[in-house]
Amino acid sequence: MKILKFGGSVLQGVQGFSKIVPILKSVNEETIVVISAFSTATQQLVTASTFASKGDLTGANQLIDALIDSFHFTIEELIETPSKRQNIHSMMDLGKKEVFDFLEGLSITKELTNRTLDALMSFGEFFSLHIVSHYLRENGIIVESIDARQFLITNDEYGNADPIRSETKERLQQIVLPALQRSKIVITQGFVGRTLSGETTTLGKESSTTTATLLASLLHANEVVVYTNVEGIRTADPRRITNSKVIPNLSYNQASILANEGVKLLHSSSIEPLFGTSIPLTICSLFAPEKEATVIRSSIVTTDDETISSKVLIEHQEVIKITLEDSSEDEENTFTGYHIAHIEQHNNYTTYYLLKTSSAEKGNFHHYSVESLSGLSIVSTNKFESFIMRKIIKVLSQTSLNLFSIQPNLVFAVFNNTTNQDVVQAIHDSIV
Repeated sequence: MKILKFGGSVLQGVQGFSKIVPILKSVNEETIVVISAFSTATQQLVTASTFASKGDLTGANQLIDALIDSFHFTIEELIETPSKRQNIHSMMDLGKKEVFDFLEGLSITKELTNRTLDALMSFGEFFSLHIVSHYLRENGIIVESIDARQFLITNDEYGNADPIRSETKERLQQIVLPALQRSKIVITQGFVGRTLSGETTTLGKESSTTTATLLASLLHANEVVVYTNVEGIRTADPRRITNSKVIPNLSYNQASILANEGVKLLHSSSIEPLFGTSIPLTICSLFAPEKEATVIRSSIVTTDDETISSKVLIEHQEVIKITLEDSSEDEENTFTGYHIAHIEQHNNYTTYYLLKTSSAEKGNFHHYSVESLSGLSIVSTNKFESFIMRKIIKVLSQTSLNLFSIQPNLVFAVFNNTTNQDVVQAIHDSIV
C-alpha cells in the first residue's frame, strides 16, 4: 500500500492537476491519496471568520464569494462533461451556503472559538477533495472519495487536535480497507478529523502530511510520497540561493531536528507517526518527480557507520526583539504563535528574540520595547564540524550583528540591518 499526498501548492490550474493523472494511472497497488486545501483557501476562510466575528458580515461574505468564484473558474478549466461540471458547481454552492450560515451566526455571537474556527477551516479541504475527485473520475481514474471525518478520530483540542490511534485504526479497517478492495484508490482530505461526539477538528496548521503519515503508520503502508512544487528539502531557499542543493537522505530524528528549527516542508508532527516504523517518506516535485528528492528513513549511515550530517540555512525576514522589564509576565500567552529563538536574561529585564510561526497573528506588542530585525539560522542535524564553524564565524564577524548565538547544532544570528545577499551566499557556500 502507498500513501500519496498532494499539497495545495501544486493544486493550481490545469498544469498541476494534469500531472496527478499519470501518477495515479500507473499505480499497481492499493493507494490512498491525501489532498490539501488549495493554496490560499484556508487563510481566506480564517480571514472571513475574523471579519464576521468583528461584525463585518458583508466583508466576510465577499471573501467567500471570491473564493467560491475561483473554484468555479477552476472547475470550468478542469471538467469537460457538462453534467459532471454542473454537479460539482452545485456542490460548491451548497458548501458556500453552509459557510455563510456559520459566518452569520458568528457575526451575531462575535465569539470566534477554536471549535468554530475548525469547523470553518475544514471547508478548504472539503472543497478541494470534491474538485480533485471529480477531476480524476473525468479522466478515467476509478477512485472512491471518503471524508476523513468518517475515520480520523481525535481528542477535542480544537485547532491542534491529537488523533486517537485506536479509534482511527478501527474505522480505517471498517471503512477505508473495504473501499480499497473495491476501487484500489481512495481519496481523502488531510488536516481534519472529528471527535467521538462528532465535532469537526483540525490537526494544526500545515498538518495534511501528518494525516498521510498517520494513515501509513496505522495501515503499515510501504511508503509515503509527498508531492510539492520543489525538489525535496534543500540546503537553502532556491529563490535566494541558486546553487542550493537537495538533501537526498534524512533520518526521522534528523528530519525532526530540522522541522523544529523551521525548515520548510517539514513539521515534527508529520514525522512523529513514523517513529517505530521503517516506512520511507519521500518529498519530491510533482512537476519533476523523476529528478532529485529527499527520502526520510528510520536511520541512515555511511559505509563507515558514521551518521551523515546535513545542514540547512534558513533566512528570517523578520526577527522581533522584545524587551520585558517585568520578568513575571506570562511569556507563553504574550508570545502565542511565535517561536522564542533566543532569550537573554539581565538583572532588571529580559530580551526575547521571536520568529513568527504559521499560527502567528499580528502581535500586540505596542506596550513593550520592540525592534524589528532580520536574521538567519544555520541548522545541522549533528554537531557542527569545527572547520565549518570557523568558516561561519569568519563570515559573520564581518557583519553588523545584534545577536550571535552558538549551540552544538545551531547558529542563530540577528543583524542590525537587512540581511545582505552576499553574506547569505557566503554562509551557504561554507556549509555545502
